[in-house]
Amino acid sequence: MTTLDASRLLIATAGSSFVKDSVETLKEFGSLQPLVADKPVRGGATVERPPRIAFEKYLAEMMQRLIDEKEQLSSAYRRPPQDPPPIGSMGR
Repeated sequence: MTTLDASRLLIATAGSSFVKDSVETLKEFGSLQPLVADKPVRGGATVERPPRIAFEKYLAEMMQRLIDEKEQLSSAYRRPPQDPPPIGSMGR
């Protein structure tokens, strides 16, 4: 699964109450664009605005950034390594 797939799945499931509404929810929320104010920032400084990007793509980029930065986090923010679960066992 790509981060864009995960983003779309998250939007569809979090934004709709019923499974039947998930495709419509994705169409409505996934293509949202950010609002950009035309007013200057405090002090009249000019600010380079990032390109407008659809919500689903922005969410995917944020997921990818978290994945990329995971190894740079302090150990307090990471789960301790765990033994893998057993593949299977026969009852005795």
